[in-house]
Amino acid sequence: MVLSFVDPALVRGHLFGQSIDAAEVVRLLEFCAIPTRTPVFVDEITMEPIEPLCSWFRHQAYERNDAKAMHEYAYIARRFVRFLEL
Repeated sequence: MVLSFVDPALVRGHLFGQSIDAAEVVRLLEFCAIPTRTPVFVDEITMEPIEPLCSWFRHQAYERNDAKAMHEYAYIARRFVRFLEL
């Protein structure tokens, strides 16, 4: 399991030179993207989101919970899942 955090700045850094309008992408990122610093859990092999962890953290982000608290919860959740896998 890989734990990462959403960072729209990474996308903005690669917008220019693409076949789509950069301003439209930025508008979409601000309007309907997953909030910045939301934890994302993905499978190490397939790189697909691990549910229900991703959905739960996304729900917490949409509820405007503190990003620092979610950051700490993400590491706790990762340790708990690793414990369950043993």
